[in-house]
Amino acid sequence: MCKIPKLSPFKLLTINFNFADATISGYFTQTDWWKRHKALPKREEIWDVLQLSESELEKPEKSVEKQLFLWYYDQWLPAILPREFWKEDIRYYKLLTDTIEIAGKQKVLVTVSSEAFGLLMWENCREKWINFCDFKDKNGEKAPLPIGKEEGAELHLAKWSDGSAGQVKYGGWKEEAYVRFEALKKEVKEWRNQDALSGKSGQKLAFKLMRAAHNRKGKTPLEDKKKTSRKPKKTVQAAPTKRRKLTVEDE
Repeated sequence: MCKIPKLSPFKLLTINFNFADATISGYFTQTDWWKRHKALPKREEIWDVLQLSESELEKPEKSVEKQLFLWYYDQWLPAILPREFWKEDIRYYKLLTDTIEIAGKQKVLVTVSSEAFGLLMWENCREKWINFCDFKDKNGEKAPLPIGKEEGAELHLAKWSDGSAGQVKYGGWKEEAYVRFEALKKEVKEWRNQDALSGKSGQKLAFKLMRAAHNRKGKTPLEDKKKTSRKPKKTVQAAPTKRRKLTVEDE
């Protein structure tokens, strides 16, 4: 029997890198975030927004920060995580540190390693995604990105990774990426420890905003589906028809 080699958490997370990279690149070039802001936030700016309280996020001048806060939990995390851990039927009903049973074992929905790897990928690819968006602005949304030896193909270059070098010592990543990954894991862990001390206020705020954004009020997906199905359908009354007066000729 072939023995499957044990992979480090970093290598396991890297397996889905190309899929997530393509998903997120498409998100930023095909939706209105770039069109509205003409910028992508730095990783530090995202992290600073996640530290804001509800009262701060509700200030009128913090509308962009509130959008970013919601985007992180409702669009970014689903893009970098396996779907079964953070799909709609989970993230609108559980906190990211809650657990679910998978293959007979309790698993944390969003592990420290998973979230840290997502932040690492943001730092790694941010400049590349900006290049993609700039290219689309100049050449049209449907213009194909240059690849291979074509002029301009360097816009695909990332900070630490090389998708064409997956079999080299560090699996296509520079050694510095591993050091950075460990630092980000520490940062995520510290945030979660602080959040736990406040009764998980940060996670609960994300939970509240996501549910409000998607009109989720039930305790389970089934409850929300039942409430939706019970809503009476609006009936559209036909406009009254004008009666034509009879004339002598009609009679």
